[in-house]
Amino acid sequence: MPPQPSRCRCRRCASTTGRSQAAWGSSYGRESNYLRVYASQIRRKLEPDPGRPVHVLTEPGVGYRLVR
Repeated sequence: MPPQPSRCRCRRCASTTGRSQAAWGSSYGRESNYLRVYASQIRRKLEPDPGRPVHVLTEPGVGYRLVR
């Protein structure tokens, strides 16, 4: 499935392509699964129950949010 444009209209959010390119450079724009893999790895390290996250939350259509 191709990456969907961000539904958030604030200036702090970016598309999946934009976030990938910001993190890993312009050659990683189409690999949208990288963000999901890294978020999963972070959840396994930070969350008491990674299947029910409370610290690294998914914001549908936007991305991820870190909650303290």
